Amino acid sequence: MTEQDPGDDVQTTGTELEKIVSRLHEDNENLRDRLKELLQIMESSMDDLVESEVERDDLQRRLDVLLSHPLAWMKHPFGATSARWNQRRG
Repeated sequence: MTEQDPGDDVQTTGTELEKIVSRLHEDNENLRDRLKELLQIMESSMDDLVESEVERDDLQRRLDVLLSHPLAWMKHPFGATSARWNQRRG
């Protein structure tokens, strides 16, 4: 058996550590990029959700008006456009 120089092990370990650090740095950059993509998707989804909630609330208000005034549907079957037209006439 031949004896290995302890300096060889240290150098090998140092080279391996450099490779590991390089790989970890690349992985970190990839994760940052992916996080940015996911945040953009989440922000877009939140915007869509807020828009849907506003539309839902508007429809709920309209429904509440129609349910509280049964004749409202007969007078304004086409919603806001018809209601504005009737207000101008009256």
